[in-house]
Amino acid sequence: MDKQGSFDDKSLVMSEYAHKSNSPVVAAIIVAAGTGQRMANNKATHGNHIPKQFRQLGDKPVICWSLDAFAKHPNVNAIILVVGKGQEDQAQAITNQHLGSDAKIVTIVTGGASRMHSVGNGLAALLATDFEGFVAIHDAARPLLQQKILNALIDQLAMTPAHQLAGVIPVLPIS
Repeated sequence: MDKQGSFDDKSLVMSEYAHKSNSPVVAAIIVAAGTGQRMANNKATHGNHIPKQFRQLGDKPVICWSLDAFAKHPNVNAIILVVGKGQEDQAQAITNQHLGSDAKIVTIVTGGASRMHSVGNGLAALLATDFEGFVAIHDAARPLLQQKILNALIDQLAMTPAHQLAGVIPVLPIS
């Protein structure tokens, strides 16, 4: 990150912090509880609506792109996947099939009436564990999270004194 808080090309590579024992421990809350109503005009066979997070994007469901981004990162120790009511079994099946036995701990949680409530349910599930560390909150509807962005965010956590840190968000300059 540069002095203005924007990402520059130099910060978008994995730094020395990402593999050190004192680097931040992160849990990811992936919010995927939307109903995808704006996509409702696209029906699967038999007229069943498929929410966006379960649709195919390339060779895998949209939700798996976000799962992969966090599951591959060495600092991410837990993943909370927040899905809509009634979608828990489908999400568990996709997670098991896609990540298999190599998966980091993935907990499936039912979302709420709004994104805020869904994030709250994810945080509540995380609080019920013994996790201590930082929390990354990501929308599954934004499936193309790049490792270099995730690296830069986690590196910024490592480089900022805790008493000065409220959080980090990716900001790219408009040019």
